[in-house]
Amino acid sequence: MQNAAPIKILSLAALMALGLAACGERYPADIRGSLEQAKESALEVGVSDAAPWISWNDGAPTGVEADIIRALAEREGLKIDWIRGEEAELLESLKGGDLHLVAGGLTKASPWKKHVSLSAPISTCHVYAGLAGPGAVSIAEDELKSMTLEVERASGLAHKAEKKDYTITRVDKLTEDSSGAIAEEFTLKEHGLTPTGEPLMKTTHVLALPHGENALYAALTRSLPARPGCRPMQEQPS
Repeated sequence: MQNAAPIKILSLAALMALGLAACGERYPADIRGSLEQAKESALEVGVSDAAPWISWNDGAPTGVEADIIRALAEREGLKIDWIRGEEAELLESLKGGDLHLVAGGLTKASPWKKHVSLSAPISTCHVYAGLAGPGAVSIAEDELKSMTLEVERASGLAHKAEKKDYTITRVDKLTEDSSGAIAEEFTLKEHGLTPTGEPLMKTTHVLALPHGENALYAALTRSLPARPGCRPMQEQPS
């Protein structure tokens, strides 16, 4: 009698599997059939400029995310239809099922995660406070917190930095004149700033796809690195 419940559960699972097989269903499956649509016509990818993740050069997207999407297309035998636009309008189209993917430097903290699905990580980077000048490395945390550091609005880091008691000013873009900032390590180095102390946090970069498109999600995941590091750091000259 003790084995009755497991036998019932196993029988139910077997019946479900047989039922799916009889109906010709595959798992994972897409609610809207995105992967099959892409195979029949093209993978429709919305692109919002966000270097070094993805940006337009000579009429075509380049960057970390463009390389990943091309790897997905090659693996699945897909053509790609790149559609350039603003992040919000592209994600709205994705939400409505008019696109298959959106690439634009999105992170796991994106407020759009309530409306669209986010991929497995494509890259994970550390965030530091960074200062200009060779003596920046030896500055204490309390001294850093007494300074006003720049944070790019689009980075999504401002609120998290304030929660850690850093004094910040929001800017559209860091410039070569920036004397101090909080940003991902590669961004600081690009602007001549030296990362100081320990990492403040991590950022996990992702691609976006419509809710419920499980076959497309699985195909994309197969094209991602098993242990994603910070791709821009890996590609910077040493």
